[in-house]
Amino acid sequence: YTVEQLTKQLHIGRTTAYELIHYKIVETFMMGRRYFISKVSVNAMLRQLPQHGSLGRMILEAKESYSGEKFKMRKTAV
Repeated sequence: YTVEQLTKQLHIGRTTAYELIHYKIVETFMMGRRYFISKVSVNAMLRQLPQHGSLGRMILEAKESYSGEKFKMRKTAV
């Protein structure tokens, strides 16, 4: 999928789509400056969705673990 196709497929906004990419909830690759999202990873994310309750909660949990990893990396580097 492209980001535009993902937003239409999941009925989400561009910001949410880029959060899914940024927090590595879906697998992507870049061609030039464009992101392409793996359909397999989107299907896997949708299968995990009932465990989290909502897409927003899934992103929030990923954001919390992502910031924790960043903090750990900075702490060990200093």
